[in-house]
Amino acid sequence: RKYQMQLQKHYKKDVKLVAFFSMDTGSGPSDAEQLKTFNHLEVENGDVIIVDDMVDSAGTVQSLSQRIKEAGAKNIYIAASHGLFTDHAMEFIDRSPVTKVVVTDSLPLPKNASPKIHQVSVAKFLANVILTEHFRSVINEEEVFEEEE
Repeated sequence: RKYQMQLQKHYKKDVKLVAFFSMDTGSGPSDAEQLKTFNHLEVENGDVIIVDDMVDSAGTVQSLSQRIKEAGAKNIYIAASHGLFTDHAMEFIDRSPVTKVVVTDSLPLPKNASPKIHQVSVAKFLANVILTEHFRSVINEEEVFEEEE
């Protein structure tokens, strides 16, 4: 709910939140048809952001995004911390209705990366964590990362 409120504050419009969760607590891909929903799936003409910890084989991405597209979503974005992209992941992503997949650079992208993949750096974040731990206090990011003139 807090995430939903922050999105509404940022975008200055009503943001609906639908959560999918798996009853299976094990690791590995989830069957999108078996995912339970928290709230109703009301996405017609809306933009959808799917947040996950990682994209491995992209099977869940493909099947869940198809399910959401069939419900009427306009654009579907994936945000994941880690992009493993094993097996035929890029083919699944290319064939899926996903608009863009955003992952961090915690792992290198494969050579055959889909044009739908956008990778963001975690370097500044990690540097801040290291400095904060080293000096045992919160470091002002503007001081650490200000542009050299």
